[in-house]
Amino acid sequence: MVDGQTAIDWRRQKISHSKRLLELLCDLRWHDQQELTIAGGRRYGARLHEMKADGFDIVDEWCVPKSSGKRYRMRSRERLGKRQRKVRIYLDQSDAEELQRGEITLFALAAVQDGLDSFRANRGRN
Repeated sequence: MVDGQTAIDWRRQKISHSKRLLELLCDLRWHDQQELTIAGGRRYGARLHEMKADGFDIVDEWCVPKSSGKRYRMRSRERLGKRQRKVRIYLDQSDAEELQRGEITLFALAAVQDGLDSFRANRGRN
């Protein structure tokens, strides 16, 4: 029994962990680590990350005490639209400062090219 409601026996249903997690969060209420693990498996954090990337508005907050971890809830059943994927670019401090002043160095251009190459090479893996 969870918060006065009958708990769902996930073991009897052949539903993926992602769908179980989505079903759990659709009530728009807060859910703790124990509930999320039961529904989403040990890697529920990765599944939450995927759901956020797919446009679901999921928020978290620390439990009290913090040693209890975080709890999560979905704010809306409506998808916001997929998030734009981001390219990681690593700049030296001096190149970042030049960029901030509006100047693009050759090293900054090379870093952007490296970031885009890595992004394109790994596109299908995420």
